[in-house]
Amino acid sequence: MNNYHRRIWTLDFIDTEDPVIGPLYQTSGTHEFWFEPFVAADVNALRFRVEFEEGAMSAIWQGLTLEPNGGTEPYDPDETPTEQTEGLKCQIPVGESIQDLHVFLDKTGIGTKQVLTIVVGRLDTQPAGTGIATAQD
Repeated sequence: MNNYHRRIWTLDFIDTEDPVIGPLYQTSGTHEFWFEPFVAADVNALRFRVEFEEGAMSAIWQGLTLEPNGGTEPYDPDETPTEQTEGLKCQIPVGESIQDLHVFLDKTGIGTKQVLTIVVGRLDTQPAGTGIATAQD
């Protein structure tokens, strides 16, 4: 998990027709973002702020702060993640509701690329939607 912040990620895939995860993607822009680590003074804990150039990402990403979810099991892209799967999490506004956003690092990657799997929704039920972000090594 400590390598999230060492790359510039590109949001590659999100189902834009999905009403829950679709707002995370905009049709224009580079879709490039990174995680800026910091220690939250109020809880003295590591957090990751999503940062990007103006216009690169959907405004819903602006100001998002993710925190480690406390999971200890490595993420396996062939299995459905659970609350015990190591990753980052936060909550995002989607329309009239608040949804959980989870980010998992696929350490196996695709070819030479590192891969993040983005899941919106509760992990203990069928998640609302998923997306992929990649980074070159």
